[in-house]
Amino acid sequence: MIVRAAYLLLALVLAPALFARVWPVTNTGELRDAQEGSAAGDELAVRGTVAGDLALKAGQTLRGDQTAVLRGRVTGTGDVTLRELKIEGDVRVTDATSVTVDRAQLTGAVELVTVKNLLIDRSALRGKTSLVAASGDHTVDVRGSTFTGNPQALLVTARGDAKLTLTVADSQFNGVASNAIHLVGEEHATATFTLRKNRMTKSGSGIVIAVSGDANVTGRVEANTMTDSTATPIAVNAHGGSVTATILDNNLRGCVNCSGFLLATARRARGSIVVTGNTVERADGNAVRIIAGDQSTLAVRLTSNTFQKPAGEGKQGILATIGTTSTSTASLCLDLGGVAKLANTIQWSAPSMLWSRFPGATLTLAGYTGDRADVAAIGTWVAAQNKNAPMTVKLAADLVAANCELP
Repeated sequence: MIVRAAYLLLALVLAPALFARVWPVTNTGELRDAQEGSAAGDELAVRGTVAGDLALKAGQTLRGDQTAVLRGRVTGTGDVTLRELKIEGDVRVTDATSVTVDRAQLTGAVELVTVKNLLIDRSALRGKTSLVAASGDHTVDVRGSTFTGNPQALLVTARGDAKLTLTVADSQFNGVASNAIHLVGEEHATATFTLRKNRMTKSGSGIVIAVSGDANVTGRVEANTMTDSTATPIAVNAHGGSVTATILDNNLRGCVNCSGFLLATARRARGSIVVTGNTVERADGNAVRIIAGDQSTLAVRLTSNTFQKPAGEGKQGILATIGTTSTSTASLCLDLGGVAKLANTIQWSAPSMLWSRFPGATLTLAGYTGDRADVAAIGTWVAAQNKNAPMTVKLAADLVAANCELP
């Protein structure tokens, strides 16, 4: 009796695999037959070039042979897999636990709605790929893939009470008109990101982290290379909520009408950002632009970076401003340079500037113990912390002496 029950249980587990069918699709007629006759869990095997739109059922796999082409729009409800084929049309999937794009070429837009887990592996995409996480746990994992000529490559939004984990690694972004990787955290969402060893060439912003509402966003931007950007290569911009980021060992080479980094907070946002071991070259704006506005608080550690070979004239290597209006009570805590390897190399077209613009806006320099109203002494001390790079300090209120709360 026990043995019979065990066999019955095994049969139930294996039933979907045993009864799943493979539908050959070599022409429009077979595509229509597969569309009408296939069941959830079946595989549609495309060979050659086939024209026609397709609606996938839950658990289905659309598979090619690395040369197959489907010329049409693909939609799906539930879990789907797109593997080893080219789709010349938009893709839209809704209400799925898992969507996998494996060694596929997608030339249209990819829209994912209420999708819990997305994997893009060794694939090539030309349209905008967007995913919205609205509730519960979500993961987006992009590895070894190429995005080329997209209007915007990858837009991931976490909102509501969603908990999102975003990983993009070992991927290339070429000729993207707008943002290559754009992570948005809003409302009450929580997001964690790891963006590592990606290459962006002749694109707009390489990485944009945008936070608003009460969202909490935390992560690392590590060992990415961005060449000949047309907008700020790495931007962290919080208009609410909190953001904690570590940005290290990135190479930013070439930026037209833009700065290398933008680190900004506004309204009542809270930011804590470490920028270390990075290189910025051939930008015609600032190497680093830091803005603490409104009633926001921002802490930045800027150490062991190299800023050199500017493309423009009259721009500060580091420009940090605190306060955006006369009523601003923003605060910036800056840990800037240090002894030996902690010092930044700043060889830019104009002296760096730290500017507290209004009486209610405060600047703190970690480690400074001198006269907090003597801007010349402060500038000399900061310069000494950064290989004697020239530094201008403007204060509308005395400097605050304290340590910065940083990751």
